[in-house]
Amino acid sequence: MSLQYLETAITYLKGVGPKRADVLNKELGVYTFGDLLTVYPFRYVDRTKFYKISEISSDLPFIQLKGKIVSVETLGKVRQKRLVALFKDDTGMVELVWFRGISWIKSGLKPNTEYIVFGRPNIYNGKVNIPHPEMDPVNAKNSTTASALQAVYPSTEKLTAKGLNSRGIGLLVKELMSGMQGTFPEPLSDEILKTANLCSKRDALINIHFPKSPNLLNKAQYRLKFEELFFIQLRLLMLRDSQKRNIRGFP
Repeated sequence: MSLQYLETAITYLKGVGPKRADVLNKELGVYTFGDLLTVYPFRYVDRTKFYKISEISSDLPFIQLKGKIVSVETLGKVRQKRLVALFKDDTGMVELVWFRGISWIKSGLKPNTEYIVFGRPNIYNGKVNIPHPEMDPVNAKNSTTASALQAVYPSTEKLTAKGLNSRGIGLLVKELMSGMQGTFPEPLSDEILKTANLCSKRDALINIHFPKSPNLLNKAQYRLKFEELFFIQLRLLMLRDSQKRNIRGFP
């Protein structure tokens, strides 16, 4: 893979386009493919754990459930309109609620179908609900991908309005990395990699965005932090050397 690929304008990434590119420019400073790769997750959620509905409490930041949708209905009018789905497992029932994209979401929900639900629980008027959860049908495909740590990306209200919440940004990163053919440009020498026991830049980027284990995530974080500090120190040494030469050449 060439540096030219990383310098491609973000608007040309599948799923972006001019409008999303504009908000990515303004909100995250993302102008190129390479810029998007450096939008690192600020934390990770363990997707190996499943909770029961009876275990839900307000102090849990995120939960993952497995169960079936009992019913789906649209409530309220105009600005107060919302989509509510009743979701159950063998221990109880919880409401899943959406306030945006109602028609599109409703068309994809199938009662009596088993789903994996992921989101942040909320307690309102003594009742538990999960607003705007992630939904995936239970099948062979997502049963394997659910074992990974899930990255949580920075987002804003303007990004979310364009469908670029944490999950949306993650999908763009996945699309970008699927097009990374061949060897990723490696800024560090083989000697440095060996001496400092560092993984390659390619492996670091893969495992910072899509870690398969805490160990691989730690290696990726260490590699990227090392690289950042290495080039900071290098610039400082070059600056100091330049200043010394200027002083020696001063008449």
